[in-house]
Amino acid sequence: MRRFALTLGCVCVLASGCMHAPLANPAGAPQDALALRYLLDQGCVAILLDQRPVEEAMHRVRLTKHTVYSLVGSPSVIWGGFYPGLAAVHADPRLCSITMHGPHQAAYRQATADVLSARLGADSGEDAQSGYKAVFPGQITACRQWVRYTYYEAKPSWFQVVLTRVPDCAADPLLRFK
Repeated sequence: MRRFALTLGCVCVLASGCMHAPLANPAGAPQDALALRYLLDQGCVAILLDQRPVEEAMHRVRLTKHTVYSLVGSPSVIWGGFYPGLAAVHADPRLCSITMHGPHQAAYRQATADVLSARLGADSGEDAQSGYKAVFPGQITACRQWVRYTYYEAKPSWFQVVLTRVPDCAADPLLRFK
């Protein structure tokens, strides 16, 4: 019985260790915001900048592939994992979206802005005036390095980040819908 309890305790410690993003956290950000930062940086942005193929990037951030079948249309792929706040990740070579669920909207927004600034040279002040029409209050949409990105609070306690590869930021068709 003692051996079973020790084994179970080790499994629980190892499993809980796998649930946190392997990032330094000197500012004390919530774990779900760190997870978003990690998934966005090492997953989505790496895919859309052609630094890693989808499968490699998603496995690198420890997500697993799940096929969702529908009565209409073709099956779709959702990547899932045990990160705090993670609801779903959709990824292919041209689009990547992350949906978070939790109370830390400001931290999600900051984590997203930090990654986009570091990886794409984004500036949230400039991005707010980018010329894209906001559909949701507080939505930021802009395009840099052939990647259009948008992030917003979808509903109370839901946060969405969507990155899409575009052929040319200046000729992005979404700029016409002002």
